[in-house]
Amino acid sequence: MINFEDIWKKYPLRVGRKLAERYFKSSVKTDKDFEDINKALKNYLKSKRVQDGFVQDGKTWFNNWKDWVDFSDIMPKEEPEESKVLQKFKR
Repeated sequence: MINFEDIWKKYPLRVGRKLAERYFKSSVKTDKDFEDINKALKNYLKSKRVQDGFVQDGKTWFNNWKDWVDFSDIMPKEEPEESKVLQKFKR
């Protein structure tokens, strides 16, 4: 089931929800798209830039999430679990 809330709650910097949801709805139409956006988010959370503390606000990332589907420059050492990354950026 394609549900914006399922992925929004995993995103570490939830800013710009309305635009993020609009971008999500315009780009995630199929189960494959939903699978891809989840993969993109996992890649993004494992990336060096996020591990170094730079996280785009939600509206920006959801507008460009497809750039992260095949992204492979992740941190070479053991990556923290998604929940640890979320805690790091929680307000």
